[in-house]
Amino acid sequence: MKGYRISALAIGTAAALAVSGAHAQSGASNVRLFQNYYFDAVITGTPYIGGRVSYADYDDGFNATDLDIFGGVTVNPDVEVEAQIGHRRVSNGSSESGLKDAFVTGRYMLDIDSPANVAIGSYVTLPIGKEEVGQDRFDIGVYAASRYLVSPRVTLTGNASFHLLDGDSRYSGLQLGAGMLYGLSNETHLVLEAAAGPTRGPEFGGTPTAGTTLAGALSAGLDHNIGAARLRGALVVGTEDSLFDDVGLIAEFTLPL
Repeated sequence: MKGYRISALAIGTAAALAVSGAHAQSGASNVRLFQNYYFDAVITGTPYIGGRVSYADYDDGFNATDLDIFGGVTVNPDVEVEAQIGHRRVSNGSSESGLKDAFVTGRYMLDIDSPANVAIGSYVTLPIGKEEVGQDRFDIGVYAASRYLVSPRVTLTGNASFHLLDGDSRYSGLQLGAGMLYGLSNETHLVLEAAAGPTRGPEFGGTPTAGTTLAGALSAGLDHNIGAARLRGALVVGTEDSLFDDVGLIAEFTLPL
């Protein structure tokens, strides 16, 4: 099913709504990816919470809407733990809705002699969700990610993640991603991404049916800093047949604690 592609991209995202009196953040060090929000070489540095609304529409008539809450805790300057839980509504002639599986991930920033930041991490999904919306799955995975500051305005990103996904039978796959963060100003960044590989969505992409393959997707979004937090939105399109056959939208906010 083609839907297994874009959802993933359409939801990876991060953002924020600031509180008054918070200190402004500048640069791309706190700008997160959209398609691979969690698979990134970045440590938030402070506890935070956030909310996300994502919608994916596929040319086969399938669509999915997710409402997620998420957050993270920085254990030390090199280690961060994050978690997410949410609700999903799917429609394909008839509709179903229900709780999503819990998602837990942690990453470690490597101390290496390199101009790039490099992190490794792993994740697990806890099967507490509703099977009728593609949940009740025990997935695990590992990933590596990097960031390289090309100039004060431009940061390049790359990531590779290996997934062992649950379904009628377990299957595995490698996902690759690349992106660019471009500073339009100290407060606003353009986030461009491309990703491909077999995954489950919408956390990582596609319809909530095991066994399908993410052919590829592109995304473009804006990240705007307001005070100490960020407000973001993105458009994601699939690339299997033609652009805009499958389309995803993401809106998100995060608040520092």
